Amino acid sequence: MTFVTQDKAALSLKPNTPKQAMGQRHTQHIKALDGLRGVAILMVLTHHFIPYHPTHSVIGKLLNGIAGIGYSGVDLFFVLSGFLITGILFDAKQDEHYFRTFYARRTLRIFPLYYLMTFLCLVIIPRLNILQDAVPSGGGWWWWFYVSNFHYAFKHNLSEGWLNPFWSLAVEEHFYLLWPTVIYLLNRKKAILFSVACIIIATLSRAAFIAYGNHTAPYVLTPCRIDALASGALVALLARGPISLNHYLPRIKVLCLVTGAIGFAIALWRHGIVWDSIMQLTGFPLVAAFYACLLIIVCIPGPGDSRVIRKAFENTLLTSFGKYSYGIYVFHSAVHSLVMRVPFLTWKLSAAHFTHLSDILNFLTLTAVSFAVAYASWHLFERHFLKLKRFFTYVPRKQAMASKVSQ
Repeated sequence: MTFVTQDKAALSLKPNTPKQAMGQRHTQHIKALDGLRGVAILMVLTHHFIPYHPTHSVIGKLLNGIAGIGYSGVDLFFVLSGFLITGILFDAKQDEHYFRTFYARRTLRIFPLYYLMTFLCLVIIPRLNILQDAVPSGGGWWWWFYVSNFHYAFKHNLSEGWLNPFWSLAVEEHFYLLWPTVIYLLNRKKAILFSVACIIIATLSRAAFIAYGNHTAPYVLTPCRIDALASGALVALLARGPISLNHYLPRIKVLCLVTGAIGFAIALWRHGIVWDSIMQLTGFPLVAAFYACLLIIVCIPGPGDSRVIRKAFENTLLTSFGKYSYGIYVFHSAVHSLVMRVPFLTWKLSAAHFTHLSDILNFLTLTAVSFAVAYASWHLFERHFLKLKRFFTYVPRKQAMASKVSQ
């Protein structure tokens, strides 16, 4: 999931300027990116909170379809993460303590909440001998070292209690560990080629596992999911070229429509099943391409329909969910487990034709509670760690050297 704040990141989708080349950054906060992040977390919640029911009703089929393609909220998180991380790293290449600053800031954002939940599920709850569905079967050291996705890939079982969604955090962490070196060592053109190579490698990796008969690995392993992250990185690198992406906006809109229509048609055809080989080979790359194009359309200031689309992603509801998306993602499995135990918080209307209404009401309840828990987590816990980021700011080498000389 992308939980990258936009501070100190060059988010302008305009060609490089002399000022930027001299180390000054464009630090405009793009509010619509928070909205995109909000869409991503809401899609994940629909996928996990709305159960599948065999049905012939229009409403039932619609709910099944929405919940089915909700898995791709993770892909949108990956694309956003690739875009934001690459932008931060590329613009910080000339900074003093490039690696230290990046890793320190990522650690302060990601680790506290991740390890709080891991400690709770692996140490506290087992000792209290309660809520056994919260505890992963057999425990496991892989949670402590962000390799749970490898555990999933070869165990063929994604039922791991409250830590079930953490496989995607492992994928992101692997990206955070390796990508700073890639961007540091390569110039822009070579980094673009490397990103394209990652997209190709991901497709080939998925095909290899499918041929081997493993349909879990193509969904959870980092080499198999790097294409979504690389797609976002590609957008960030192209945006820093000599030609503005505004020039290509009409073609990007067409590509967005085509990839989106085909990608989501495949997802609906295959019922959004992420273990399906057709979905993994064709649906995954098309959905990633769609989100990359949508990212450009949302971020580029433009007239007409582009402005309308951008405004749609700037509404308060979506941006609020985007702001607290990390906490929502970390806690939502626990919320689902606990809330569904409380009769007065859940809806189970007796009449058969009210099943879908019950699902919608439960979804709204679970989503509201998840948001409330994440809101409390942010203000009571996370933000105190984020305040420490002030000790790890990006400083251009020339500016740092001048400061030392003046002392």
